This record gives sequence, C-alpha cells and structure tokens, in this order.
Amino acid sequence: MKANFASSLLLAVSLVAAVPARAEVGLANTVPSSVAAPTSNSPNLQDVNTAPVSTNGANPRRTGRFGWATVGIYDFGISVDVPNGAGGTFSVGGSSAYFGVSVGAALDVVQLIPDLQLSIFGNAAIAIGSDLVFPLTAGAAVHYDALPVMLFGGLGFSVVPNTASGADTGVGLAIFLMASYPVPQIMPNLSFLGQFQYHFLSNSEHLLVFDVGASIGF
Repeated sequence: MKANFASSLLLAVSLVAAVPARAEVGLANTVPSSVAAPTSNSPNLQDVNTAPVSTNGANPRRTGRFGWATVGIYDFGISVDVPNGAGGTFSVGGSSAYFGVSVGAALDVVQLIPDLQLSIFGNAAIAIGSDLVFPLTAGAAVHYDALPVMLFGGLGFSVVPNTASGADTGVGLAIFLMASYPVPQIMPNLSFLGQFQYHFLSNSEHLLVFDVGASIGF
C-alpha cells in the first residue's frame, strides 16, 4: 500500500514539473516573426556601414580645378626719372585708369595639408582706356577651401604689353589674391569672387587691379 502511494506521488510531481516546460516551448513557437530581433540583413534596418554621410556645410567646389571670368579697374602707371638740375634726378610718376576684363584658371597639383592645396594658375586680361594694356600672368598659389569663403593667393610672372605712350612691354612679379563665395543654390560649383593684383614691372612700370566676377569648378 505504501509502495503504491509513493509511486502515485512521484507520478504527480513529474506531471506538475512537465507542465511549465511544455508551456514555455509552446510560447516560443507562437512568437510572431515580426518582433524578432533586427539584424543588419533585415530589409527594415539600414546597415550603419553603408549609411550616407551628411555633407552639410562642406564647400561644394572641391573639384581640384576651376576657372574664372572678371571685370574691373586697371591702373597702369610709369615712373620717369627727370634731371633735377643739380646733376641728379627725381622720379615723376603718372598712371591712367582702364576698364578691363580677364579670364583665368587654376589647377591643384599638391595637397600640402588637409584643405590647403598648392595650385598653378594662369590669367589673361585686356584693359581698354586711352591706350590698351594686355596683362598676362602665370604662377603658383595656395588656396584654402574649408571656410565659407575660399581664399586663394600666390605669386606669378607677368608680361604686360601695352600701347601707352612712353611705355615699353613690362615684365616682372605679380601678387595675385582672390576670395570667392560658393553659391550652389544658383548653380553647382559656382562662386562669386573678388580679385586683387599688383604687378611690379620693369621699365619703372606698375599695374594695380581690382576685379569682381564669377568662377566655376569643372
């Protein structure tokens, strides 16, 4: 009698223990697949390794080459040594203002540090007034384009043929500075710019330039 009672008790305990285990298995089999943990292979989850990177605030004209066209004021002058009557001389200078147009281009050749490029450039202009002046410049410059305004500055070799009375073709050193502001809302890679040039020329000549215009990367 005792053996039968003990056997019945053990059977009841086994049945009670088996019920929760079967309930857990059944619950796992009924979980909808829509709540499964997302993985990088899930079509509803974008892989963080392929997510696009925002470029807001970046200068849109980092193309490595760009050209420009400008209009402005050209002041071409010459200094003449005049005898002072005491065996010496003194300089008498004069200059004339001209309206000029120019075109030019620059090409990056070496990255010096991030956002600072070494470039070569060329610029050709014609200035019209009482005479004609044809400034031609080629040189090297650096430009920095991490700011809202791109800065460009360098030195060049200038040849300036002209038809001014008493002046010859001047050759010399040019200081070439430019600042441009990108306007991609108008056209991709388009910028408005301002230029300053000063040319130290032979034959006691000089040329001062203030230009405004536009540039575009290509």
